[in-house]
Formats: sequence, structure tokens, C-alpha cells
Amino acid sequence: MTYDEALSYIHSKERFGSKPGLSRIRRLCALTGNPQDAARFVHVAGTNGKGSVTALLASVLCRAGYRTGRYISPYVECFNERIAVDGRYIADDELASAVESVRVHAERMAAEGDSPTEFEIITAAAFLHFKRSGCQVVALETGLGGRLDATNVIPAPLCAVLTHIACDHTSVLGSKLFDIAKEKCGILKAGSAAVCYPSQEPEVLSVIRERAAEKGIPLRMADAGALSDVECTLSGSSFRYKGAAYSLRLLGYHQCLNAITALEAVGALRSRGLVIPDEAVRAGLSETFFPARLELFGGSPAVLLDGAHNPDGIDALCRAMDSLVAKRRLAAVMGMLRDKDYAYCAEKIARRSSAFFAVEPDNPRALPSQALADLASRFCPQARPYGLNYAGAVAAAKKAAGRSGAVIICGSLYMAPGMRALLRAPLPTPALRPPTSDL
Repeated sequence: MTYDEALSYIHSKERFGSKPGLSRIRRLCALTGNPQDAARFVHVAGTNGKGSVTALLASVLCRAGYRTGRYISPYVECFNERIAVDGRYIADDELASAVESVRVHAERMAAEGDSPTEFEIITAAAFLHFKRSGCQVVALETGLGGRLDATNVIPAPLCAVLTHIACDHTSVLGSKLFDIAKEKCGILKAGSAAVCYPSQEPEVLSVIRERAAEKGIPLRMADAGALSDVECTLSGSSFRYKGAAYSLRLLGYHQCLNAITALEAVGALRSRGLVIPDEAVRAGLSETFFPARLELFGGSPAVLLDGAHNPDGIDALCRAMDSLVAKRRLAAVMGMLRDKDYAYCAEKIARRSSAFFAVEPDNPRALPSQALADLASRFCPQARPYGLNYAGAVAAAKKAAGRSGAVIICGSLYMAPGMRALLRAPLPTPALRPPTSDL
């Protein structure tokens, strides 16, 4: 099997199965030799911030000398980003080999009428790669939810981390925060430790505390009150937590909150016997890079790319923008999926923008840019649709912002590959009004 054949096979499967439960992934892993039993895990679930926390912890563990795996979802530019060992993405031939090994068993299950889903196949292949690579610890991000997520096939992790929990994927996880929190808390298991992001809603926190008590596991709370000397600029972030100083490449106050959640997870891991020196923690945090999370491209104007696509993420993004570029003229480029709360997200961004340019993510669920522009026009008079013309939208936004301004590109992560490729290349400078064919 070649790399391209492996990707074609993965994408030929349904992303989510029609039958709830972990039966398929359990059987698939069992047929593959239960590779998930070969390493210990830090399991991370939540609505927003779980990718950043996973990346921060993987960086710290690697710096501490552990052979460290990292599993994230989704990827930004390259599928291989989803599976990494010691900071190196899985090689094309390694991915092909792992998928080929898993496919044999997946096809056997399919022939019996119980075909694994796309995510289950990827997850099993990741476990197999981590085993083959000799990983000692794996920072494992859930895909969706927690209780019935394929990653929850692992035994009790060293530590389960719950990042900020809010409303998203309500058609799958439930429409109430209480129900969503219960699903996320499904990763809490007897025999592990638990860590919680600060500033959870009271109903969420009650669920977390109740679940931890039921499982008899210690719960560590990240404490925003113990944060001091916080400084967030376009160059990075710095802060003190419980008296110790740290710095981040990641931008925005919300990343400081993600970082102190990771710090509490480090404390939990130390209590479980892992040796993680202070210098490894500081270096690991400061070196962590995560694309499309307030990622900065240039400064005249400053262009920032962020994957915020739900109300909670947009709120965090807006707080960051109010701090980082408060005195700059702001222009926005935004694209949303129609199954997200696009009205809320568009209003929040449009109210802060002098110009708003709507585009469409490269996805069948994309919201038409005309519909998004129409919504934004209620709050920003200069709102225009650009369809799939990313280059035109970004060029128009840069012109509208001016050299001393800022451009925020946000919404669906499905836009990130095209936008990142575009921002690394020279942009055309068309007239502010888009071509008629793109309307």
C-alpha cells in the first residue's frame, strides 16, 4: 500500500459510525494486537483548547526525555500532522504500513457487516505506530465527545484532562451543557488522575467533580487566580503561575489558561511517578507551536489566522483581538460551516471589523459566502462575499486594514490549508470590490 492508497482507503470510510459504542474500535484493536496497551496515556477532552493542551503536554514530555506520541484531530495542512512521535510527523511510508496492517482486520470486520469508521481506522493505525515507535507516553486528543469516542478504548490513562467545555456538536453530544459535560467526562476512569481547566460553567464543574468522585480519582483544578504578570503581545505570551515564570509562542490570554491546565497535568503526572524537571516544563511550553491558532503572518498589516468556529472559540478569539490589536483598524475574512452557530460568530467578528469579507470553506457543509456576508452586513456595512476566492478576500482585507491595521482570518479549520499556503506566497492586489463571477 502506498501513502496515497492509504489516504484513499481512510477517506472511503464513514467518519462517524451509525451505531454508538466502542465495540468496533475494541474489536479492531484486539485484532491488531491491542497496540493501545503498549504505552501510557494523557487523555485530553473538551470543546476548545484540547489540541493546544495536547501539544503543550507532548512538548513537555518530549523535553523531559520520554519517547512521546501525540495524536490530534483534525489536521491543518497535512494528514500526517495527526500522528507524531517526539515532534516528528509520521512519515508517508510509516502511515501506509500502519494503515495496511489495520486494513486487513477492518476488511474482515466489514465482511461480517460491522465496518469500522474512518476515525476508528485512523485511531487504530495511530496506536500501532506508537507501539512500533516504542512510545512511552502518548498525549491523546479525543475526536468528538469522550465517553464513546474511539480514543476511549485505552485503559485508564495516567491523567485525564478536561479543557474548556461549551456547546458544540449538539446534534451528537446533546443540546445542554450538562449532557455535553457528561459525554466529555466519559474519559475519567478509576486508577487515573484528573485535571480541569479553570473557569468552567458551574453546571459543568458539578458534573466533573461528581464523575471524579464516583471514580475515586483525585481532581486538580487549574487556578486562574494564581496567574500573575500576564503579558500577551503579537510576539508571544508570558506569565507567572504560582510564582514560577513561563513563556509561550502561542498568542492570547486563553492560551495562558490552556498552559496552566497543562501545568496542573504535569503535576498530576509527577504524582504518578513521571520525572519531569522544571527546565523541561519551561522549555516545552515555550517551544510549542500549533498552526491556525492565532498564527501570525507578517506585521504590515498584522495577519492572524485562527480556527475559531463555535461561540466559545469566537469569544476567546474576540477577547484576544481586543487585547492584541485593540488600537488597529481591523478587517476580517471569515468562512463558516452551515451546521455551526454562524450567526453568533459572524456578529461577534463583524462588530469589531471595519470591513468583512466572507468566503466558503472547502467542505460540502460550507455556508454560502453571500449568506454570511448578509448576516455580517447588519453589523459591518462593508461586508462582501468572495466565495472560494481566498486570495481576493485576503488582498481586499489587507487593503481595508491598511499597513498599520490588522486582518483576522477565522472560522472553519477547513480553510486553514488554503489560507496558510496563500499567506506564504505573494498576494495579488485587486480592487476592493470582488469580481462579479465570485459574488
